[in-house]
Amino acid sequence: MRLKTYTASGMAEAMQTVRRELGDEAIIVSTQKDPETGEVHITAALEGYDTDEDAIERMLGGGMRPFISEAVRQALSFHGVPGRLIERLVVAMGAVESEDPVMACAAALDSTFAFAPLPDKSAPRPFMLIGPPGSGKTITVAKLAARSVMKGRKVGVITTDSMRAGVVEQLASFTRIMDIELKVARGPDALKRMLDDNAGIYDLVFIDSPGLNPFQERDVKYLGDLLEAGGVEPILVMA
Repeated sequence: MRLKTYTASGMAEAMQTVRRELGDEAIIVSTQKDPETGEVHITAALEGYDTDEDAIERMLGGGMRPFISEAVRQALSFHGVPGRLIERLVVAMGAVESEDPVMACAAALDSTFAFAPLPDKSAPRPFMLIGPPGSGKTITVAKLAARSVMKGRKVGVITTDSMRAGVVEQLASFTRIMDIELKVARGPDALKRMLDDNAGIYDLVFIDSPGLNPFQERDVKYLGDLLEAGGVEPILVMA
């Protein structure tokens, strides 16, 4: 797959450039609008154009400026991304014609990972929404629960975020409207007991988690303890 990023003053102009250079078979991978300049950035792909070997050769042969791959490598390493994944993304960046490290990394992520919607019928494990403070976990739990209730599913909602002022009351105000009893689990052990006691009762269970700092070892450990105790499927929420 060949990836290329285009920048234009508007969406129509950017799309025309994509079609002109890559043809009608081009796949739009991502679109972004610069809030300051108003420019539109489109990353487009063409299937079957580059192999991984081509990408490596382009990257090492000057197709990608070394500072771009090194900047992305350092940033990902700083955030604790595993080394093998970093190198996989850097290789994928070799097929991206962009001098912007952020756009090159975004295109590599888009081409490496696939995303699917959460099931709305039933799931074998509870879903725990995780993420930094203010990312929208609580309201997302409420929206997911509402969607499932409207489709006739039996839904359980649990919060493990009992320390932050007002968060339990905020989520409870939503669950009351849906006639769902909000359960509060104060710690990993309490969460495990709660899930064990309610096993098989609900089609879907959504768990709100506290906003934690990924750079604080204590916070990361606590989140890991919650995930392990509940045997849950973690869902990252980013604002």
